Amino acid sequence: MEIGIYRDSDFSGIINLDSQTNDEKYTPQVYFRHAASIHADTYLVARDKDGTVAGYCIGGIIPKKPDEGWILRIYVDCQRRHGGIGRKLLEETIGVLEKSGVNKIYLTVSPVNGPALSLYRKYGFSPEERIKDYFGEGEDRFLMVRNKSPAEV
Repeated sequence: MEIGIYRDSDFSGIINLDSQTNDEKYTPQVYFRHAASIHADTYLVARDKDGTVAGYCIGGIIPKKPDEGWILRIYVDCQRRHGGIGRKLLEETIGVLEKSGVNKIYLTVSPVNGPALSLYRKYGFSPEERIKDYFGEGEDRFLMVRNKSPAEV
């Protein structure tokens, strides 16, 4: 047996192992709880005045490349979409990442998610490549990238 750093080729095996828990809530609960600690400065939440969560965006800075970061996940309540919440979350997360020294931001998006693609393009993201089976069989994604303009650097 070998213990080593994660490789992309490990993804399917990890997903298969994770599905053995027979508790579909476990993985998201662990991820979101730990993301609050790991990405404390780049985990933004949109809340109503009464505290109801309307959406969230999790950003992250690449430890070995502190001038590069990710939009790891962005989600808006289904009933609240097209009201500017996603735009505001994305804008704020980009701002936080760039204030932290990030000049290049990555994200992935489904090639058939037209509204998200449109939003990301408005904020300067462009598709870099289409990655087949990124999240498993049949789950292709565009890898998009936003480079901070030289004037902004």
